[in-house]
Amino acid sequence: MKLNFKNRIAYHYIVATALIVGLVFLVIFFVVKSTVYANLDKDLNFEIQKHTQEITISNDSIYFSNKEELEEREHVEVQVNPVFIQLSGTNGKLFDKSPNLKDKELATSANQKAG
Repeated sequence: MKLNFKNRIAYHYIVATALIVGLVFLVIFFVVKSTVYANLDKDLNFEIQKHTQEITISNDSIYFSNKEELEEREHVEVQVNPVFIQLSGTNGKLFDKSPNLKDKELATSANQKAG
């Protein structure tokens, strides 16, 4: 394919523009992805630290020692960033959960189907 000078310049301009747009998209994508994961990890670690001191272990059961804590507004009302808490064993056995889960159960790696 033989291109004249004007079409060759246009072709190189289009390729360069596509590469720059693709590079900018990738940079934005990875910055947003890392920011979202960092904020999610921060929120989860806060909830873990907060609720770790509120559980009681007796024999082969784990349960919340202060059920009134789970009745607070953040666990009952619908929010933009709701808090759902569930205590499960490594085998997937459900011990206790927050009231806002009602009859639902959070998926864990122990009770997910392999495949």
